[in-house]
Amino acid sequence: MHSHLIPKIDDGSQSTRETIEMLKFMHEMGIRKVITTPHIISDLYPNTPAKIMDSFSLLNQEIAGENIPIELEVSAEHYLDEFLMQSLDRNDILPFGGKYLLFETSFMLKPAVLEDFIFRVISKGLKPVMAHPERYVYFQDSWDLLTEIWNRGALFQINISSLGGFYSRPAKVVAQKLIDSGRVHFLGTDAHNMEHLKKCAIVMKNKYVQKALHLPLLNFELS
Repeated sequence: MHSHLIPKIDDGSQSTRETIEMLKFMHEMGIRKVITTPHIISDLYPNTPAKIMDSFSLLNQEIAGENIPIELEVSAEHYLDEFLMQSLDRNDILPFGGKYLLFETSFMLKPAVLEDFIFRVISKGLKPVMAHPERYVYFQDSWDLLTEIWNRGALFQINISSLGGFYSRPAKVVAQKLIDSGRVHFLGTDAHNMEHLKKCAIVMKNKYVQKALHLPLLNFELS
């Protein structure tokens, strides 16, 4: 429920052929359903739900003859800024599973609107899902802040490759601590390319991945 497979729409896959290779590799990993989530970042990847849906429809046409046994759906990874706050007001967003809104923030600084955003998402009857909280430096420096955001109702999605230390040691430590405390709702590949998937495959037998798979993950609700 977190990957970047639609070609040339963000910093993920850059061709249909690359997407096909990634989907086939995902199938080899045991994945049977993918909800791909291109970035919506107003000043970098100014995608809209309409543009994403059009691009997704085109991708489906292009891969139709490949017969890859993976169910493919689409959502988005929304970047938290004032543009997203406005889009939320207009309902111009792209949740997955009918009720989950995947979002990311700046890696270095906690957004001033974070708490308000979570409240407003919940007020709309949706569930805010924070992408890779283990990678945010402001959480790595403050477990208390991470706990506060959890208590406000944010759901947490960690990247599988974080558990292999592929981002940083602090990210690995926070990911492990989230699993130990049972504060993980989703696992994701966050795959932008084949190298990301290969790193995930290496980590799949990691004891913390296995421990996470025994949590009541919401991934299974979506299958």
